[in-house]
Amino acid sequence: MLGADGKVRTQEQPLPAWTAVPPPRVPLVHSTRRHRRVGVIDVLTRLRNRGDISTSAYQSDAASMRAALAAVKRLRGTPERELGAVIGNLRGIAGSRMLTPGRLPALFMTLDRNVQWWTSQAVPGANQIVNFAGSEIDWEYYPGQGLELQELANFFKAD
Repeated sequence: MLGADGKVRTQEQPLPAWTAVPPPRVPLVHSTRRHRRVGVIDVLTRLRNRGDISTSAYQSDAASMRAALAAVKRLRGTPERELGAVIGNLRGIAGSRMLTPGRLPALFMTLDRNVQWWTSQAVPGANQIVNFAGSEIDWEYYPGQGLELQELANFFKAD
């Protein structure tokens, strides 16, 4: 767990063995069609202009994207690649016209948590569950994809 003080502490959580199964190694966004490059902030602007998201949601998400782009420029090695992959996934979703209002909260929480982790912490073990102080949400490190929501562990906790 990444504490509010910026230190990582190990916590044991009783999770069933099936939560540790990694997802198949396929791109998050895939298609046989070519997608033109679409900026995430451009899509957010369109959503705001159509009234699909509020101005405050636009401002928050655009600021998150700008912060991630600035952060990835300062990183090197694995942290740079992992945060870059999360940004790339978000760009791919935007380019596939799949960046919709209902997906924004989870996608930008994922982006923000990756910025927080990769700018301050070491590389976790592959498929390691991590979480953040003040949140019950479990994230898992998938090499090449950064930190992603771990649905099975979260649903197990919710159950």
